[in-house]
Amino acid sequence: MLTFLKDVVILKYEWYKTLTPLYLVLLTGYEVHGLEKIPEGPGLVVFYHGATPIDYFYFLAKLLILKNRMCYTVADHFVFKLPGFKLLLDVFGVMHGPKEECVKALKNGHLVAVSPGGVREALFSDETYVLVWGNRTGFAQVAIDAKVPIIPMFTQNVREGIRTLGGITTCCNSAKSS
Repeated sequence: MLTFLKDVVILKYEWYKTLTPLYLVLLTGYEVHGLEKIPEGPGLVVFYHGATPIDYFYFLAKLLILKNRMCYTVADHFVFKLPGFKLLLDVFGVMHGPKEECVKALKNGHLVAVSPGGVREALFSDETYVLVWGNRTGFAQVAIDAKVPIIPMFTQNVREGIRTLGGITTCCNSAKSS
């Protein structure tokens, strides 16, 4: 049964690789600028986490289609607890991301992507694109330890399509100070 499920997921992966470009061009107008600047070797992609990471999924599709490369993705621990997601996460190279695992993947020549703001940034940032990273600097230490470049990624207008709780922390903080 597990082999069958893997075959289904791989088939869906090929479907994703084939149909996503059509969707990107025809329905969204999504474009990637600077893909040619991504090194052939390892690198740490650091991206802003919009309300949904749909822009990151598009980036992965473009990277796979145009450069035939995968990029490991660091995800929050709750994603690994979602029922039925383990096989999908394995196929798409999603990892929990202790620093050591990220450094190992980078030293093995892979691209690794992380959004330091994560779910907090997705929910509480707003249309001004304020970074909600707090004191999260582990990604920089990973790049230093692996001796790889940091590749910044940002998608223009990624927040405009979905309403979130953005601004709520500012609202609460200003209410406390008055």
